[in-house]
Amino acid sequence: MFSSQNNMGFQVTFENGWTVSVNWAPWNNCRAGGQVEPNIRWESEDAEIAAWKETDSGRVWHDFGFDQVMGYATPSEVLDFMNKVATFEVRRQNDTAAVCHHSYDTKSI
Repeated sequence: MFSSQNNMGFQVTFENGWTVSVNWAPWNNCRAGGQVEPNIRWESEDAEIAAWKETDSGRVWHDFGFDQVMGYATPSEVLDFMNKVATFEVRRQNDTAAVCHHSYDTKSI
């Protein structure tokens, strides 16, 4: 499923239930150049990314090791992250929602 957020980002939910969020507004962790067309289109050279999955016991966030979001991701890093999230499985601790740590090196994205 695809969704957009006021032309300053988008979300994609994969078949595994994980959602990736990509945002590039001035209040996100990115180098947003501002509105190209007022209230119509924003642009930036990079973006802020995050991922989560809704579970019966709450939202499980991907953990980058320093935060639940990563800023200043390049287009190639966004694509790499989306491809990796598409293969995630939920990992649970004591049957409650938890921050999800995955085994790949987050410094490479």
